[in-house]
Amino acid sequence: MKNNFIGVLLVFFSIICFAVIALAETIVLQPGSSGKDAHICDCKPNVTGGEKHLAYQGEWRNCYSRFLIKWDIDSLPENITITKAVMELRCCEMGGNKSGQMAFSRLSEDWSEDNVTHATCPKHTDEDSVITDWPTVDRWHAVDITKFVQLWYAERDSNYGVICHSINTTGTYWVGYFTSDYRGVYRPKLTINYSINTDVKLKKS
Repeated sequence: MKNNFIGVLLVFFSIICFAVIALAETIVLQPGSSGKDAHICDCKPNVTGGEKHLAYQGEWRNCYSRFLIKWDIDSLPENITITKAVMELRCCEMGGNKSGQMAFSRLSEDWSEDNVTHATCPKHTDEDSVITDWPTVDRWHAVDITKFVQLWYAERDSNYGVICHSINTTGTYWVGYFTSDYRGVYRPKLTINYSINTDVKLKKS
């Protein structure tokens, strides 16, 4: 009798585990030219970027470069819980003497990909910024922005994107990324893991 009871519990546990696993989903966002991103720098305060397929982050002597990117999460289904969201940027070049860290902060104002400049750069908040070390050339740089995406999902009007900048950088140290206008597989991507909010109910036999 005891063995039968244990067997029933194991089957019950397996069903519950399967149900939980089955409800876990992943979506990868990697837009092409429709993606919204831009490069700005203070040495050209009234100019938007340069080559559209490249963007920079860090400092070049007295020039401070920043990369702005916004993720459209409207394709996410309703009634879900976001468990993890990782933004990946493909580093294609870098230079200078390593110092400081990379910072990724939520933007708090809207902006236009074609018109944003250093002079019109939108404001951002530092309260939940993500700080990372510098990337490696020819590698993806992963940035955990779970808190950002959770907030954007809960408050859709708060999604203005991310500003990628640097802190405590002295002299020259910068990195270059491929943008969404790059014609290849190395465009920025955002991988979102989520679970569907469904109650599991057991019927009595």
